[in-house]
Amino acid sequence: MFRIRQEHLGEFEAHRKKHFLREVSHELSPKYPQIRGMCSDEQWQEKIEKYIEKCLSYGLNTKGTIVKFIELSFSLGEGFEFDESYIWALKILQNKKLDAKDKFFCLLNTYHAQPTPYKLDDPYSSF
Repeated sequence: MFRIRQEHLGEFEAHRKKHFLREVSHELSPKYPQIRGMCSDEQWQEKIEKYIEKCLSYGLNTKGTIVKFIELSFSLGEGFEFDESYIWALKILQNKKLDAKDKFFCLLNTYHAQPTPYKLDDPYSSF
C-alpha cells in the first residue's frame, strides 16, 4: 500500500509554490518590461516571491488580488502602503474583517477617490 508521508506533502507544496511563482512572473513580465529589464532572472523571481509573501501577510491570497497588488506596487512604488500619501492603504490591508477581494476593491476605490493626477488603467481587468 502506498502512503503519503509528510516529506511527500512538503514536496507537493514546494512544487505548487514554484508553479504559482512562475505563473505570476510570466503574467507580469510583459506588462512591466522596464522593471523586468532591470533585473536578472533570479532577481525578478526574488522580487515577485517577496511581493507574494507580502500579499499573503495582508490576506491577499488569490491570484487576481496578488497580481493586482504587485501592479499597484509597481505603479505607486514599493511599500506604497507606508507612504503618507496612501496612509489609508495600510489600514485597509490590515483589516481582518475584509476578505482578499474586498480589501483590494477598497484599495482601488479609495485610491480612485483621492485627488491625484495619475490614475491606474483598467484596475479590475483580471478579477
